[in-house]
Amino acid sequence: MSFLIKKPNNIYYILMPILAVTSFLTWYLKASIVDNIIIFGIIMLLLSILKQPTTILMIVVLFAIPATYSKDLYLLYQLLFVYVVIYGLFRMINKNIKLKGILYIPLLISIILSLLTLIYSPARLDGVAEFLVIVQGFIAYLIFRNSDSENNLTLNHLSWLLSLLLLVVGMQYFLLTYQYFPNMNTKEPLSNFWANANLVAALLGLLWFPSLYKYKEAKNNKWILLYLPLELLVVYAIYMSKSRGLYFGFIISFLVIFAKLFKVKLKNIVKLLMIFFIVFLTFISLMVLIRDVIPNFYNTINRFSTGRIRIYEIALSAINNPLKLLFGVGLGSARFHSSLGGSGNIYYHSWIIHILSTRGLINLLIQLFIIYKVLKLLTFNEDNNYLFFLGIVVYLGHALIDIGYDYQQLGIIYYMIIAVIEKINLDLIRKNNVIEEGGFQIT
Repeated sequence: MSFLIKKPNNIYYILMPILAVTSFLTWYLKASIVDNIIIFGIIMLLLSILKQPTTILMIVVLFAIPATYSKDLYLLYQLLFVYVVIYGLFRMINKNIKLKGILYIPLLISIILSLLTLIYSPARLDGVAEFLVIVQGFIAYLIFRNSDSENNLTLNHLSWLLSLLLLVVGMQYFLLTYQYFPNMNTKEPLSNFWANANLVAALLGLLWFPSLYKYKEAKNNKWILLYLPLELLVVYAIYMSKSRGLYFGFIISFLVIFAKLFKVKLKNIVKLLMIFFIVFLTFISLMVLIRDVIPNFYNTINRFSTGRIRIYEIALSAINNPLKLLFGVGLGSARFHSSLGGSGNIYYHSWIIHILSTRGLINLLIQLFIIYKVLKLLTFNEDNNYLFFLGIVVYLGHALIDIGYDYQQLGIIYYMIIAVIEKINLDLIRKNNVIEEGGFQIT
């Protein structure tokens, strides 16, 4: 057993299926929060005793997310995450690891500016909760980016991790919709889930393309193809999500695929995507401005967007002076201003609108810079990173008109993928003496 644990490849391929089965069974059997804490706590304790790297413990946290039947019980995830942060901090101190990463400084600046908005936020408690969610993604990035070099996640490891997470979610979707068969044409079966339907839809969009990377190994291992029928569960879950945001994200990804067929370089696609984000923000701003000028057109677009234009109007209306434009109205302010506008939203259903309203233009520009760096990062070693690029595109497209990329647990998985690929890119650069290819720099 010690031999299996000491081999990095073995620990990943042994642990991940065990965690997937455990996650699904605890959800299916509706295990109590106490039972879940005991089960996952024992797994964490064993891995800690065996002195496994922080990345492996963080994988346990990821599988704990869909393990709880009720969406109101986040205690399991929160306890495990706090434990991993403390565990990782001690390991970094003992190994004298210096924090690094191409996103480290811009993310840190963004977080500090976000924290300062709590000073003038009209809803500080909501703001603190939102801030803690944002910080989780940053911590995940640091953990995976600065993990022990001898225990690196490979792209194949990452693909299987995402595949098994999707398999758990796909099986959960199938069982829920089977139980509520008469309501299959609505999101109703998904109301009793470990997270709201939009969050899970974002997860499906982010993970599906990257999860397909494992089939690159099919040339050397035909047995991998036996997994193909299980992909139908994921496709089924994507369809049953009934998420316009998710479908919108896939449309953008298919346009990227189409552009690639015509030999458009990913570097140029990145520039087009950044322009698209700016055009989207401009269009929404114009829609709000012309509401009273062309009310019929405004109402038509608002109905087509299922009321999102009205939500965006509330968000932009909260920015009523130059200082608020630059620095935002404050974290947590979405619920406050939504209630004033006759809505109960805690999120403005668009990451670009939400950040502009709550954190301000300066923070939004920093976030756009971060996204640009992320997309440029994925253009390096393009053949291997292409599927991950598509996953990020679907995710950002979905978040453009729905839940944001740092919402609840999404930030952890999003930044995990980025950190793993950044580290792999860095190893390739060092081995091949490549300098600044694809906009990637050694840090």
